[in-house]
Amino acid sequence: MVVEDVNGDVCTMTVYNYPGTVGARSQLVEALFPVGSILAIREPTLRSAAGKGDPLLRVDCPSDIIWLEPDDERLVGVNWKTGGHVANSPSLPRTEEEWKKQGNDHHQKGYYIPAAVSYSRGLQRFPASSVLRLNRAMTYLQLEHYGAALSDCETAQEGEDFPESLRPKALFRAAKALYGLTRWDEAERSFADMADRYPSEAAACNPWIQ
Repeated sequence: MVVEDVNGDVCTMTVYNYPGTVGARSQLVEALFPVGSILAIREPTLRSAAGKGDPLLRVDCPSDIIWLEPDDERLVGVNWKTGGHVANSPSLPRTEEEWKKQGNDHHQKGYYIPAAVSYSRGLQRFPASSVLRLNRAMTYLQLEHYGAALSDCETAQEGEDFPESLRPKALFRAAKALYGLTRWDEAERSFADMADRYPSEAAACNPWIQ
């Protein structure tokens, strides 16, 4: 991808070891790093390109990439020489519902890493959002990040304002996470308890119960 610093200098940045991007289609990469994204890169490395090409900015660890929102305090006093807005860049979600929609759109397309990033960025803005957290758990299940999915389900239910209408969804996804973690006895008990507690969900739970 092409990146620009505050001085208007441009170079190509290569990112290694980013989950879900090996062999990925360009549409997925564009969803993950949309035009106009503001990134902070920890410990970047400038490498010489093969032949006589321009140097490359190389990032080896995904955790070295930090998404920054336009009003982030770390951007106070920072001004881009070429201006603060990139032409044709997509508008950034502003509300909880908009972050949810962006994440859901990515998830429905099978872009699970971008979906998880969208939900996570939304949670930075709205940390008490049970919907964003449970939707991220849904995406983590698809990515087989079962521990993270279970953590999100448990954290969501611990919220003081957790809606009871979301309880079945949280319990079902937590049970699936337990199964993925090979905690089969706990998973089966969770599915069985849920089927007893919510008869309308029994059809979804029964295939998981021996």
